[in-house]
Amino acid sequence: KHIQKLLQQDFAIVIIDQYGEGKDITRAVSKVLTASTYIDGSINSERSKVGIASLYIGEAGVGVSYINTLIGQTKSYEIIQDSSEIVRFIESENPGDILVYYHDSVDICKYDSLLKTIELSQSRHVYVKSLPQYYNKPTTQESILKQYYTSRGFLTAIEYIGMEIKQNALTSLVCILQYLKDLDNEIVSQLQKPIL
Repeated sequence: KHIQKLLQQDFAIVIIDQYGEGKDITRAVSKVLTASTYIDGSINSERSKVGIASLYIGEAGVGVSYINTLIGQTKSYEIIQDSSEIVRFIESENPGDILVYYHDSVDICKYDSLLKTIELSQSRHVYVKSLPQYYNKPTTQESILKQYYTSRGFLTAIEYIGMEIKQNALTSLVCILQYLKDLDNEIVSQLQKPIL
């Protein structure tokens, strides 16, 4: 009851679990709930923002990924410098939160108007961060992806999801998966193969 009230007011809730007995008690964050990651139909149906989007602004284009946190539907696209296409994608999926990562060599100020457009429409939360370098490494990307796509036969996880040549979309997907795993690993436990 209280969780729903707080989330409706756009608060984030941190759940800390206690482990051990006696003097050996430790506490650790087990979940972080937001309106777009809390899997409860009553909140999400009212707001209709049931997912999270991730944009990766790379040197040669933009990767866009979206995960519907209720049903595990995943979408990833590669867009070559067309801001209107990015806005259309965001408007059609209507995520509650948008993560924006950018490569170190990109001047993020060039994207100010795009960021203001997606933030102001539908009053979303937009988080802008420089991309940690290791997310661009194929070994790191493969390591993160194979946690979620285990039934892939002899293919690598990157081959299985069909993103061998879509580097920006792949980086965007890896970022959103790691972000959701850090919030609540249950959210990403039943992901579908991305729609490209």
